[in-house]
Amino acid sequence: TGLSATEKEEAIAVFQKYLEASDTPSEVKDGCFEGLISSWVGIPYPKKPSKAGYELTLKLLEGTKTEKFPPWKGMSKLNFAKTEFKDYDSSGKEWFKSAKDFYDKARLVKALNGLAVDEKAGYMSRDQALYSLKSLGEQKLLETIATTIKGQSGRDAKTLSDRADKLSKEKSDY
Repeated sequence: TGLSATEKEEAIAVFQKYLEASDTPSEVKDGCFEGLISSWVGIPYPKKPSKAGYELTLKLLEGTKTEKFPPWKGMSKLNFAKTEFKDYDSSGKEWFKSAKDFYDKARLVKALNGLAVDEKAGYMSRDQALYSLKSLGEQKLLETIATTIKGQSGRDAKTLSDRADKLSKEKSDY
């Protein structure tokens, strides 16, 4: 996780190596995924958001999901991938100014939506995707997700559907 603090592009290749290897222990994958996300967004915002880190994050979020992948640890940093900021949030504005050439909020929202409704994904990752969507101001989408998950039969379907419904009624962080 701490490797992302270096803000060196070489870190992305390290994260990728361990995230894509099938024999990487879960704890290492968790740390690499959190570090990967931190390479382009999070608090504190990186001074030089990594386009390669963003692209790999989205590739992994859009890819095949399992009970343990993507890891949920570190996903809360996605809550800060906003495009609008309060007047006092100068660091958020600076981050967006640095990241706007590559950051596509709609793509992130679509990936989080896919994760939230994927029955093969782990409960905690799906739950964190719901919270990130709320933080990104996607309350209408959360209503749709609640309905979709309600129709699922998995053991977590009711809890996740109820959570999506509750979050859809809460004010966004914008």
